[in-house]
Amino acid sequence: MNKLPKSSQARHQIVTILTVVAWAIGAFIFGYAATIGSVAVLKIISPTFFGLSQNVLLVAVSTLLYVLMLAVLLFVPRLFTKRSPTLRVLGLERGLEWKDVGLSLPAIVIYFVGTITALYLATRFLPWIDADQVQKTGFSSVLASGELFWVFFLLVVVGPIIEEVIFRGYLYGKIRAVRVPFWLTMIIVSVLFGIAHMQWNVGIDTFVLSMVMCVARELTGSIWTGILMHMIKNGLAFYFLFIAGSALSSAGMLIF
Repeated sequence: MNKLPKSSQARHQIVTILTVVAWAIGAFIFGYAATIGSVAVLKIISPTFFGLSQNVLLVAVSTLLYVLMLAVLLFVPRLFTKRSPTLRVLGLERGLEWKDVGLSLPAIVIYFVGTITALYLATRFLPWIDADQVQKTGFSSVLASGELFWVFFLLVVVGPIIEEVIFRGYLYGKIRAVRVPFWLTMIIVSVLFGIAHMQWNVGIDTFVLSMVMCVARELTGSIWTGILMHMIKNGLAFYFLFIAGSALSSAGMLIF
């Protein structure tokens, strides 16, 4: 296979990056609009659905948004190009292995050290950033016992899996597939992941998390280590935010 001239390859890489990022943003916009539309229809055909608690409703709506966004991102292109991202591109070519479990533990320690350092430096040199600002999850700080499972399911299971498929799977895999350097791919994906959380301290935290998970993706060729790291991180945050009580939740633990 003949290599493209450097200028042509660079143009191809730039077009791919812009196309992939634009498609991911478009998938979110479509998923968000479709979710709002679905909620409006449900209000008409099933008013009793809205008798559920606000927290359970938020779980249902957030899960629907995740599923719709993922469906648009991965399957709609097949309608036009007859091709979907491969399992290799998504980092799901193989199943979970013990090495993923083993790597996730030191990786999560590296993330914690990195995010503490990054937040310290950010607050030192960027005074408008409040490292202790509690993340706005949309959920009330006190959950009824019947709500804990559903919120846990969304934040610690559904969220990490789908976000990893989207960011360290689809975005990372599609960009790296056109030979964009690892360091640049890692920065692009991590900046987008941080921006997606729309809060300064959370953005810095998730940027560092993404950087570590991108390294794991590059080393292992899969997103399993990232999924485990994401679950561990969100599981700890879930505990401090919703179980340990307001005294600990005020410490500013970050989720997602």
